[in-house]
Amino acid sequence: MNHNPSASAVTHPVSPPAPPTDAPEPVNAPLHHPGLGQAGPIHSCRFEQLPGEFTACSLPPGTALPEWLGGAFLSFCHGAAETTILCATERVPDHVTGNRDWQLLHVTESAGLSPGQLIAAFIFPLKARHIDVITAAGSHGICFLVRRHALPTALMALQEAGHKLVARTVIESFPVAFLAT
Repeated sequence: MNHNPSASAVTHPVSPPAPPTDAPEPVNAPLHHPGLGQAGPIHSCRFEQLPGEFTACSLPPGTALPEWLGGAFLSFCHGAAETTILCATERVPDHVTGNRDWQLLHVTESAGLSPGQLIAAFIFPLKARHIDVITAAGSHGICFLVRRHALPTALMALQEAGHKLVARTVIESFPVAFLAT
């Protein structure tokens, strides 16, 4: 080893540390679409906020459509671990386990997107704001459910992404529109 004090030391510039990749974007930051190489809205879809509160019910696997639904539900899905029903909270009996307090956003115009593209166009701005979301899709359209406490932020995020809130619809009951098994 050479310990020559006259040897010159080599210095390397130090780069500042990279920002963490999982840090949330500020609420007013432009939305960037990872992997797409673009910023800002890709497509402008129209959606409405439907009134009422919805619940994601968890029932044992293989459960048949319960009578208490009365034919009005948003989604019914059998899985290996459970049967899940999305429906108006007012229809859910107290003894049924479920996640309550969801608000419904229904896509009314999809800007010519495929169902997968449409889901991505809505999910990304919500994910960027760390908003929980449930998606229900069927032949009659696509709905997104967000928690009531997150609704103002969700509406703002979707509108900032270029989507248009066209109405806050008042309806008597939501029709049986989606059935997945």
